[in-house]
Amino acid sequence: MTADLGHLLPEYQQETTLSDEERIRRIRLDRWISYPRAESILGRMRELLSYPRHDRMPALLLYGATGMGKTKILRKFCSMPLTGP
Repeated sequence: MTADLGHLLPEYQQETTLSDEERIRRIRLDRWISYPRAESILGRMRELLSYPRHDRMPALLLYGATGMGKTKILRKFCSMPLTGP
């Protein structure tokens, strides 16, 4: 019996052939789902990190209701490679 996998994106269709253990492992992986506002915040954080050091540094306050993704954005930022001069 062959399954119709047309409802899945092509890049994920191959995952249906993996073992149960491997599929469960992949499901449990942490993921970053990008969205425009988060990318804007990450860009601003990168910009602030590369700012020349002096007495009155600019700052960024990240606030929002519980469950809005503040910690996820910070974790994503911390895991990003440092780029610059």
